[in-house]
Amino acid sequence: MKEGYVVKDAGKHSDDLALINKYTRRPLKDAEVYIFNLVLCDNDLDRDFECFSREALIGLQKLFLGKTGIFDHEHKGTNQMARIFATEVACNQEKTTHSGEEYHMLTAKAYMVRSEKNQDLILEIDGGIKKEVSIGCNIASCLCSICGTDLKNGRCNHTKGKQYVKNGRSTLCYRILTNPIDAYEWSFVAVPAQKHAGVVKGIGQQNTAANTKPIDCNIQEFRTKLKSLGANGAHLSKSCLREIQLALEELDELKITMKDFKEELIRQVECSYALSQPQLSLTTIKSIVSKMSSSELQEFKKANAYTSNIQTKPQTTRNKTFNHKSFEV
Repeated sequence: MKEGYVVKDAGKHSDDLALINKYTRRPLKDAEVYIFNLVLCDNDLDRDFECFSREALIGLQKLFLGKTGIFDHEHKGTNQMARIFATEVACNQEKTTHSGEEYHMLTAKAYMVRSEKNQDLILEIDGGIKKEVSIGCNIASCLCSICGTDLKNGRCNHTKGKQYVKNGRSTLCYRILTNPIDAYEWSFVAVPAQKHAGVVKGIGQQNTAANTKPIDCNIQEFRTKLKSLGANGAHLSKSCLREIQLALEELDELKITMKDFKEELIRQVECSYALSQPQLSLTTIKSIVSKMSSSELQEFKKANAYTSNIQTKPQTTRNKTFNHKSFEV
């Protein structure tokens, strides 16, 4: 999505009130409602090298009817402040997309019931302070622009944001989002995940209780489970996914460091064993050491060092207490 924002001069007429009153318990009067127009998303390329297809916009047009407006994608009832009552896919013939196609955008009309509570919000909307919006939706297909692979069901060797030769010329690789199956909400946001407004894109079906169970596994299993959460509709923002990825990279580095540490510890203990128990073969020593945990390896190393120390130091130092901490890899 390139832009998502509030549009000036929404206007208000009897047709709007008739549509609004489909969502109310009693008919509202003109003076009771505040109406504003929105551009929710479009078919141009966003900063994540993704774009909606025109067909996706048409699908989202139906799905966003009646959807609530909140703040910062926080799914709480206290966050609700508006509701969409009309949507339309509009074409701007004076503008084209990154790929030279006709520029289309999904527009909407939203309403709020005027009250003392939302007077400041209405003023901020009119004053252009509350302007940027972002949508939360559920997209079933994500196509590679180079080879057409649906990345929800398979993989390809193309990386979005990179250039590849296609039909004899250099072509940018991006993802085409199509086949929307649900729309969650739209939000006022201060700093959208996308370049100008941002899109929170869900994958697959809605979250279920099964998707919220704690994960107890190693790093690789966590990655697998994370992918399955995405396939089943876990609603994660781009910033959240980036933080998870950074954390996983740090864990990978820590895992490598711990592996190197344990290998060096094993080598040192094997040497200590060979010196203190010369009657044992190297094969036997390796078999014994390989079964030790990291804490046991450290204990043996320290105990052996202590024994060697005791043999060379004066009697007056032998009664000292030696404390150490174990580190489990």
